[in-house]
Amino acid sequence: MNSVWISFCFSIMLLNNLKILGADGLRTSYLLYDVNYGEGFNLRRDVYIRFANLVRFLNLYQSQTKWTLVLPPWGQLYHWFNNRSLGQLPWSTFFDLPSLNLFVPVLEFDQFQAETNRSPISKVYYMESLPFTDGKWLERTHQHWFGWMYGYGERQPISEFSCLGVQAEAKTLVDFVVSLGPVRSVMFDRGESVIHGSYSEWSPEWWTARRSMVFSKRLRKLAAEFRQQYLSSTDVADGTVRPADWRRLRAAEGSAIGGPYLAAHLRRLDFLRAHPDATPSIGSAASQLIRLSRSLGLSTVFLATDDPEAESQLTEQLLKAGAADIRLVRFANSAAAESLTDGELAILDQIVGSHARHFVGSRASTFTYRLVEERSLLGFARSSSIGVFCKGVEDDCEPGTYWAPQYEPRFTLTGENSREEL
Repeated sequence: MNSVWISFCFSIMLLNNLKILGADGLRTSYLLYDVNYGEGFNLRRDVYIRFANLVRFLNLYQSQTKWTLVLPPWGQLYHWFNNRSLGQLPWSTFFDLPSLNLFVPVLEFDQFQAETNRSPISKVYYMESLPFTDGKWLERTHQHWFGWMYGYGERQPISEFSCLGVQAEAKTLVDFVVSLGPVRSVMFDRGESVIHGSYSEWSPEWWTARRSMVFSKRLRKLAAEFRQQYLSSTDVADGTVRPADWRRLRAAEGSAIGGPYLAAHLRRLDFLRAHPDATPSIGSAASQLIRLSRSLGLSTVFLATDDPEAESQLTEQLLKAGAADIRLVRFANSAAAESLTDGELAILDQIVGSHARHFVGSRASTFTYRLVEERSLLGFARSSSIGVFCKGVEDDCEPGTYWAPQYEPRFTLTGENSREEL
């Protein structure tokens, strides 16, 4: 078992822990977490899986306590530039909360404050790497501290604040949380420090949490309308009809056909610096799109990109190469995009991209990873999903990573399959 290193850096006591029983006679406790401010949207989605599984394990091992995961509000993140993305956005903006609750109990942060009457969070742990020498703990004390707390500031008090040096996967933290005894609420800051470990993408536990992360019904409806209007794509024709309950979705690989278009995710802005050896020039990307389009017999390309200049530059390169018949389509150009946050636009790009007949992505991009996961759940063949842009047109670069979905019997339903109505 991984070791848990604990060092109490500082603490301020405001009041004793509350002990409140629910209607079922179980003690109600809340688990909160946050992620380093600089981390992006799609990595934060992955961190959710780690803490959802932590809550799952806590509820399995603590029969007298019902743990609920409190969802951290979304603030303005990297790649989110418009004024509609400024902060404190609830998870229901992006995800379907009833679907999340079919896996573990979840609660929006505002709901948590209402349920607890804005009582102080019992224990907050800031996770960090601490030196460990000759079997001794390193202790550090600070006289002053200030917490971001999702931008809520002084509106959310805490009872005790400590530093926690940790090298552990989510399940290892179960022992630590249990060792705290009866506690009303616990929060872990810098949640990205917790790893999946044995519950990574190859495990049924990881996939169960991932399967429950269904996008909001409103965004799925917008994506369906866009696909039908601009891409001649419908779920019935494409073989991508989803059941109303994610536990009933178990599509065989290769069963999905996809809409008559190629989807491309071209990550550029920060990747030009962070991954220069894997990021193509606009000219190289255009040549690769032409080659793919011709080989697949598809003349429409749905483009998802973080570069606002990429579409016009690609169009220019396509015209120069005599490929004026290849049409670029972006959700960002639609009338519906004008009222949406950048996070919503990113999810719509992923939904539309996940329904394409073929997809090509960007190496090392979590956006591409999440989109490929969606395609695998819908039943697309891996050969249609793992292509990535190479640096050069003639480069023989390795395809992206593909993990086949795993299904736990407890969270996989069979029998009559009701169709989802949007």
